[in-house]
Amino acid sequence: MMRLPWQMPMAVWAVRDLMRHGALHLLLFSALASLVALMAIVLLLHQTLITATERLLAQAPAMVVRRVNAGGWTPLPAATATAQADAVAGVLNPRARIWGVVQGPQGPITLIGAAVNTKTRLPDGMRYPRPGECLVGPGVMRARGPDQISLRGAAIRSLTVAGRLPEDSSMAVYDVVVAHRDDAREVLGLAAGQASDLALDVFHADEADALKPILASAFDFPVQISLRETQLKRHHNFIALRGGTACLAFIPALPAMAALVVATGLLGRRRREFALLKALGWTGGDLLRLNLYKGAIVGAPAIATGMALAYGLMFTPGITWAARLLFGWHQAPPALYLSALAAGPPLALSALLAGLPYSAAVFWAGLRTLSLDAAHVVEENRE
Repeated sequence: MMRLPWQMPMAVWAVRDLMRHGALHLLLFSALASLVALMAIVLLLHQTLITATERLLAQAPAMVVRRVNAGGWTPLPAATATAQADAVAGVLNPRARIWGVVQGPQGPITLIGAAVNTKTRLPDGMRYPRPGECLVGPGVMRARGPDQISLRGAAIRSLTVAGRLPEDSSMAVYDVVVAHRDDAREVLGLAAGQASDLALDVFHADEADALKPILASAFDFPVQISLRETQLKRHHNFIALRGGTACLAFIPALPAMAALVVATGLLGRRRREFALLKALGWTGGDLLRLNLYKGAIVGAPAIATGMALAYGLMFTPGITWAARLLFGWHQAPPALYLSALAAGPPLALSALLAGLPYSAAVFWAGLRTLSLDAAHVVEENRE
């Protein structure tokens, strides 16, 4: 029959010994929990941002075509560009898009022109803006009023706020204003029939790179074509670089934590206590088991606390600290709503990275007690 922890004399002795040196072991508990939490936050942020990026880009067009000239970007003729792209085998659903960056009431915003026949879905209960109306993202107007918003670009236009995009979409539409196509064209300085770029899908996603030169030759003006896979790879590299740089900080922290564990078990006072236990008849194996019990009683709750703290900090709906601290937002940052679907592996990895050196240090400190000479330590203390 399995014995419960409080029915094991060694476990009870270990708890008693921990309580006798409560401040020291509380420091060890806090250090281990903090280290696990910091590592878990970095790993979770890396994983969840990649997951969110993949989810957002999965809804993006496979290819985007922009007209360019010697001065850079220039508008393209919407009808002509759509017809020329549609004539290329393998191209699906070419659609002209109207968008650009203009000045809003509190800084630059992204203005998107939409119409009722736009295929992009809006949240339930919202409709596409009519002429003179707009929908605003959570960061465009932080207060609930006024009902008018002024946009300044090639022209100045005042629009009525017909709705506000939901807070949980901040990662995609934080600084976005959706207006009617005619209003967007006016503010962006586009003539009738012009568009900012051309978005399209492809029949086989794997063939997008091979289709790129064929598509470029189909237009009678120079173009620049970007691929969804290229954007995804760029985001992956950026997130991996930031995450890898943060992980470098834990390289010296892990051995420092292990050294702390060893030091707490080999202080002069602790050596005297172990020597007295040996003098009273404890064997080296008993002292090793005592250290292992103490290490488990401190380490397991500390690792669990660190994982729980990281999980709460990362997946509480609407967190803003990540955008403020990690992405440099000085004003009101966007609220993040991250998915916890892939949280298991990063949490397990953080527990493993901290748990292995901790366990090794606990075991090493226990082994050092085996070589203690009780008589020699007692004589040292008499002197």
